[in-house]
Amino acid sequence: MNDKVTINLRDIQREIMLADDPKPILEKYFVSDEQFSPSLELADMYEWDDPEEVARSVSSLIRWANSICSAKRYRKYLRSRRDYPNRPVIISEGDSWFLHPLIRDTIDHIAKELSVRSLGAAGDEIWEMVEQDQIQGALIEIPEARALLVSGGGNDILGDTFPNFINEYQTGMGVDELISDQFPGALNTIISHYETIIEWVNEIRPGMRILVHSYDYVLPVAGGKFLGKHLKNKGITDTQLQKDLLQEFINRFHARLEDLAQHETQIAVVSHLGSVAADQWADEIHPDKHGYATVAGNFRAVLGF
Repeated sequence: MNDKVTINLRDIQREIMLADDPKPILEKYFVSDEQFSPSLELADMYEWDDPEEVARSVSSLIRWANSICSAKRYRKYLRSRRDYPNRPVIISEGDSWFLHPLIRDTIDHIAKELSVRSLGAAGDEIWEMVEQDQIQGALIEIPEARALLVSGGGNDILGDTFPNFINEYQTGMGVDELISDQFPGALNTIISHYETIIEWVNEIRPGMRILVHSYDYVLPVAGGKFLGKHLKNKGITDTQLQKDLLQEFINRFHARLEDLAQHETQIAVVSHLGSVAADQWADEIHPDKHGYATVAGNFRAVLGF
């Protein structure tokens, strides 16, 4: 017996477009995996009435959801500028810590009191943010923007290439030995993309503040779809060793950002390290709405407005 509820793509699209906030509707019908670049799947209780139509109309559910959330955010930004003309204006570019289609994320919280021109998309790596080059356009179009917030590097480190940065476990190996020789080069590449963004800001808006971050200490879970699975495949099964290893990845990324900030005075590194409580995570890598509220508070504290 099939107990699933049959749904129609056009009905869902209509429901979403009529809503002021699409996230509760997306959360109702879809689930995501546990990556920085979440892929959406239909929740188990539902099935499409015409899967072929869905395949023809939506090549990628995550890109579809990103476009919906981005469009809704842009309209919210315009309303905020109209209704609250004295609100500070900022620009944000980032990954799923700045735009998660199923969770009230960092920018959702910040946009309650600031006008945010959001350019982010779940799944973006830092090189994609540079290649898409939306930042320069926003800097030119919004001369009154007081700061640029960037969330990049998470997918580059803990995305598809994450297994390349881990060595196979051998008895007695510690954290330093488990991090492969490929990781320093990956960090160099990430920092080079941040330097490109800094050059854009220096050319268009000299002195404008740029806030970056290194995420928080992610929580690998035994059998987790992303971190836990890859750690197990590398023979790393000790829970404490897993946590220590992931903390070291984050610490090294954070240290590189701090070093960048020492040479670029307009850069501020917002630290969340240890600030998202253990019960404030939606999965191995994403905070829940309460955790994202904490992250947003850290950004607001550094912004100072």
